[in-house]
Amino acid sequence: MKKIIIVSTNAIGDTYLSCSAIDNIKNQMGDVEFDLVTLSDSMCFAELMIFRNLHYVKKRTVGNLLLLRSRLIKYEYDYAFSFFPGRFNSLIMNLIKAKNKYYYKNRRKVVDWHRSKQYLFVNNKKTSCYWNSEMNFLDRINIPLENLFSIPQKVKKPKFDTLIENIKSELKYVIINYKSRDARKTLPIYLIDELVCFIENDLTINVKVLNFGDSLKLKSENIYSVKEDTQFSDLLKLILNSSLFISIDSFLIHIADAYDIKILGLFNLTFSRSVLQSNNAFSLNYDSDCKSNVNQIKFKIKELLKNE
Repeated sequence: MKKIIIVSTNAIGDTYLSCSAIDNIKNQMGDVEFDLVTLSDSMCFAELMIFRNLHYVKKRTVGNLLLLRSRLIKYEYDYAFSFFPGRFNSLIMNLIKAKNKYYYKNRRKVVDWHRSKQYLFVNNKKTSCYWNSEMNFLDRINIPLENLFSIPQKVKKPKFDTLIENIKSELKYVIINYKSRDARKTLPIYLIDELVCFIENDLTINVKVLNFGDSLKLKSENIYSVKEDTQFSDLLKLILNSSLFISIDSFLIHIADAYDIKILGLFNLTFSRSVLQSNNAFSLNYDSDCKSNVNQIKFKIKELLKNE
């Protein structure tokens, strides 16, 4: 049995996409066991998957790196993968005992890494294989697997179909997912207010604004508070029943994309081509203050909801 570890401590969305490798590896190798190193935020979905051991990191600190080293030192792996750049990921890859390591090495802080070319390293040797901003994020997973297996790969975003039996609702509503840990991606409150009023009053469709613990104050009261004890299955069902999922670049937009939900992605930093794959996903770029883009966003929403 092959023992494999995946390292992903950048963001929850990166970890979700990293899990896209699992089915392809199983199909090529057969009998395998997977471990995962990730942020504790990923617990909501990682515990629903097939990992033998889950190693959670709350914060990317030297102390937590040493704690992680003490846990991982007893394991030996056949393969270790890290599909997204990050200094902490690279440090973890260095301390893991594995016969074969595939990763994108990073020794310095790069804020907007998604705009740069990154080369694949295999066992600390730089290869000629690389990912750049013209590619989808899933290509970051395809490239190492193609290098390993010497055949084309096409990974798919994971689904959680066992959680969503009999979920279909007759209610029609639009979801707005506005918040990112990167403040530059977060939509301003005035824009959310304007979009909610437009959808509710002009298009007469209900809106649910996802709120992850903020003291969010809107003109509308249609705020869906995602509390710490909110089940991932409930959030998944909410998204899959929506008529339109309006979202910034986030973990949840990848979930909606995997299930072919109608999406309007609003991007100001990330390239939409890197994030979205579904034919039911549409996108708009907006300026940092959004003020010059409001009418354009409204027009696209109206177009996407014209048959609802």
